[in-house]
Amino acid sequence: MDKYRFIKDKFEKISDRDKADSMAKYMRNRFQFYGIPSPKRRETYKEFIREEKRIKPLTGIFLINAMEMSTGSFNIWCWIT
Repeated sequence: MDKYRFIKDKFEKISDRDKADSMAKYMRNRFQFYGIPSPKRRETYKEFIREEKRIKPLTGIFLINAMEMSTGSFNIWCWIT
């Protein structure tokens, strides 16, 4: 679980609350966001994905279930091939 907490911590460091609020509003407040644009988000977890592929090749859907946020629980879905 440490590797998931690692990404969660990285996302929290670069999060933008104003953008997160507007993203949530756009999605009718059904989801919570960090407010990180896709290019910046991809760059942030690129090293993690590279290391995971080296350890064990990943295919399909990779789910990071990050819990214990101050605003509640949420899911991050990424399609990895």
